[in-house]
Amino acid sequence: MILYLARETKKLIQTQKKMMVLGSLWSRELDTIILQDRKAGLFSLIFQVLATAMICERKKLNLVIDFVNSSYSQNAHQGNTNWWSCIFKSCEIINNPNRGEKRLLASNIQQMHKLADIGGGLPRYFGWRTLRRFELQDHISSFISTTVIKDFKGKNVLGVHYRGTDKVSGDYRETSRVPYENMMNVIDKYIYGRDKLFIATDEEGFLESAISKYGDMVLFQEATRSKTNESVHMSNMNDNGQKIAREAVIDSVLLSKTNMLLRTKSNLSIGSLYFNPYLKYMTI
Repeated sequence: MILYLARETKKLIQTQKKMMVLGSLWSRELDTIILQDRKAGLFSLIFQVLATAMICERKKLNLVIDFVNSSYSQNAHQGNTNWWSCIFKSCEIINNPNRGEKRLLASNIQQMHKLADIGGGLPRYFGWRTLRRFELQDHISSFISTTVIKDFKGKNVLGVHYRGTDKVSGDYRETSRVPYENMMNVIDKYIYGRDKLFIATDEEGFLESAISKYGDMVLFQEATRSKTNESVHMSNMNDNGQKIAREAVIDSVLLSKTNMLLRTKSNLSIGSLYFNPYLKYMTI
């Protein structure tokens, strides 16, 4: 517990310093920040919102989220729309209802990357506190509640998030791949006494390997997955980005409902630690 508090305090100090630097770029005479998205992973964009929301709260600025530029805006039936509104009920935060109409369009890519970096490195309590200002749409929260009652309630569930594809290969590679066998070896160490094993992954191969080894213990969401190293959210298979965004958020929340989380490096499972700041976890 002491180490946990020390780590979270260090994160908070680092976060505050970074936020002061970025926040200084936005004049106190402004009324509203209109935040735009970019080509990036879903939770990188969510973290971008969290950091901006915290800065706006401190500076008493209003925030409008206008996310229509990334692949998640694609809707197979409606064309491009603001995908944020398909996941969350509100696209704005009002910190000062008396402010006027002095608005800044926040679309600088370099700044957006820095905001995402801040948002993904928050102390877990602050991630949770800020994220809860955005309520999930009813169709998502209802699906999650039904799944938890049906599959998780009264059970000891081990959560596993395995991130593959572009995270560990190709031009967008950010970290080393964890071999399937290595991940299974870690699962073996923590699966004793568990009733179920919830798997979230972007690789069909990992899910198939887990089912082959653990059989009926395995729970998973029917979701879009890659059968190659091609990413789900950046590839041609993504003809409905909003569906993929919905699936990713559901996986992140369901992981947060497990009793312990084993994770490879990924923003999605950092999101799980924000949805549940008390979740026990191990990064592989």
